[in-house]
Amino acid sequence: LTIQTEWASRDGRLLVARVSHHQQLCSDLFLYVLYAPAQEAERHSLLASDDFANLLDLENVPQRRCVFLGDFNHNIYTAQAPQRYELGINRWLYWIRHHWTDHHNTSTLVPLTPTYHNRAQSQTSTIDFLLLTDDLANEACHAQWHHVPRCDHVALSISLSLGFPKPGPGIWR
Repeated sequence: LTIQTEWASRDGRLLVARVSHHQQLCSDLFLYVLYAPAQEAERHSLLASDDFANLLDLENVPQRRCVFLGDFNHNIYTAQAPQRYELGINRWLYWIRHHWTDHHNTSTLVPLTPTYHNRAQSQTSTIDFLLLTDDLANEACHAQWHHVPRCDHVALSISLSLGFPKPGPGIWR
């Protein structure tokens, strides 16, 4: 597989990369990676900004075959937008809630599994996510959480079936 950066925000908090197979055994996949600021005011400012909305094209459905992952530093299911940032953050929350599938948190009846553990303050929260566009949702299985020694976040993983090899001569060489 080849991973090539397509673009990144000026501050480096948002990155998009293309994943392709060198023999083109499957269609390309796009990875969106977000590292949102931990400080609430900075995070709200980023998520509500027009630059952020334009980079992600929040007015439209995301392209096909995309994975969105990262430390969002807020829970996308329970986040509330402060009045000052309400329009921009609600635009983000609508886009993420309506166009992406979360295999790690599939039921609203079960509490979300914490992905962050602040041991000093005995706090936990769900702020890390691995989301898929709807076209990849049926291709995913085995969503798991993995403890990472000496880290305050857990690692999320998922198995994806990216397609079937194209038949014909030359593939096995």
